[in-house]
Amino acid sequence: PVDDDLRLKDSPGLYRIRAAEGVTASRTVRDSLGGDPSSKGMSLAESLSLRSRSPAGNGGNERLFNAKHFDKDELVKIDEVDHTTVPGFVYGKVHVCNGWIPLIDTNTEICSANKVSIKEQVKMNLEKPVYDVKEFYKENGVWPDLARNSTFENTTLFVIMVNAFWMAVDADYNTSASLVEAEPIFQIAEHFFCFYFSFEWFTRFMAFERKRNGFKDGWFFFDSCLVGMMVVETWVMTVILVLSGAAM
Repeated sequence: PVDDDLRLKDSPGLYRIRAAEGVTASRTVRDSLGGDPSSKGMSLAESLSLRSRSPAGNGGNERLFNAKHFDKDELVKIDEVDHTTVPGFVYGKVHVCNGWIPLIDTNTEICSANKVSIKEQVKMNLEKPVYDVKEFYKENGVWPDLARNSTFENTTLFVIMVNAFWMAVDADYNTSASLVEAEPIFQIAEHFFCFYFSFEWFTRFMAFERKRNGFKDGWFFFDSCLVGMMVVETWVMTVILVLSGAAM
């Protein structure tokens, strides 16, 4: 039987892997030891070594070669604990893969995973890093370097403020129905803002190591929509109006 102190360590919850070689989750508790009753007297390290050397087809071990492996210090969530299937061992059912990993060899009291205390979990939550989209950028290159450049960021903020001011000026003084009919100053301003924001979007897009990660970022996706609408209104519609006017 497992003593009370040990039971406090092997209840469901969050665990940190302690085994130097890590642990591998198996489909069932029996699979993890090859279903060999003689292995119950072995230490946890010895049984894991025996399992890794067992040939495919022996006691269902072939299923282990596609199992999920967890490295040392990796955190795993345990949904269920098994004290009885393999005497002398305590196993935990991993949440992410529904596989079983050894937690404790009760014969030697060797723990391959330690339960994370609530105090430590609270501390970990408080110390979670703040999300920064730049973490998805490439390490080096012209585009990621420019996207990370503080001068470029501050310039973009300045252009946004000027654009907001110019929108008020445009609303009060530009009486033209379309951009092609507007005064040159209004046309120049619209083309400048459209060009700058398109260039800024393109810079950030090229900075991503994986382009699809850009559209997982809420702000980048929102900016993509805004720039897309600006391009359609400023350039696409202008070309259509010019071509339709020339055709007439």
